[in-house]
Formats: sequence, C-alpha cells, structure tokens
Amino acid sequence: MLEKLNDYDWEEVFKYANPTAVLVEEKINTDEFTREDVSEIIAIEDGCNDEEEWVGVFKLKDGRYVSLRAGCDYTGWG
Repeated sequence: MLEKLNDYDWEEVFKYANPTAVLVEEKINTDEFTREDVSEIIAIEDGCNDEEEWVGVFKLKDGRYVSLRAGCDYTGWG
C-alpha cells in the first residue's frame, strides 16, 4: 500500500466513498477495489472533519483510474 494512503482517514474514505464503475479501454469494470490496489496517486487532498471532504484520483494496479470523495462529520463517515 502506498504510504500516503496508510492512515485511518483514507481507510475510511475507501470504505465509505462507495466506488463504482470506472472506464478502461471503453469497457466498464465494476470490480471492487481497496487502498491496497492503488499503484499511483494522481491527485489527493486531505479533508478536515466537519469541513472539507477527502478527495482523490488514483490509478489502480490493473490499469483502471478511479476517483473517490468522502466526508466525516459529527455523525461519522459517509
């Protein structure tokens, strides 16, 4: 796993962002993925509880590109 993603907040982002389909060579691949599947961070922005969401664009080891966005407020992650 990439070091930047190896923390509690990014673990929760990958859990609660509910990633769906991504486009690869004009085919839709909806296989699930985790932080361990990330090979490259394209763009990343850490959030702040009750304020800004965590967002990221990643390349996976199988060649797919994904984007995730999740936030955490006083009720928890979502």
